[in-house]
Amino acid sequence: VPPEYGGQGMDHLSYTLVVEELSRVCASTGITVAAAISLGIGPILANGSEEQKRKWLPDLAAGKFLGAFGLTHRPDELLHLVMDALERVKSV
Repeated sequence: VPPEYGGQGMDHLSYTLVVEELSRVCASTGITVAAAISLGIGPILANGSEEQKRKWLPDLAAGKFLGAFGLTHRPDELLHLVMDALERVKSV
C-alpha cells in the first residue's frame, strides 16, 4: 500500500518475500496475508475510487481490517462447473 494511504510502499518482490517467509513458519498465515493483500487490498488499489482508497486502505494497511474476497455461483452454475471439471479430468 502506498505511503499516502498508510502503507509502507513496498514493491511486489517485497510482498512475495514476506509471504514466503511467513509461509516457512506457518502456511495458513502466509496464505491469509497473501489473500488479504492480493484479493482484498489489490482490487481497491487497482480499481477503487480515490474516496474508496482513502476510506479503506489506511485501516487495511494498519491491520485493523482484514481484506477479503467473495465469489459465489448460482446452484445451477455449480453443477455445470463440476461437470466441466470431471470431463477435463476424464480427458487427461
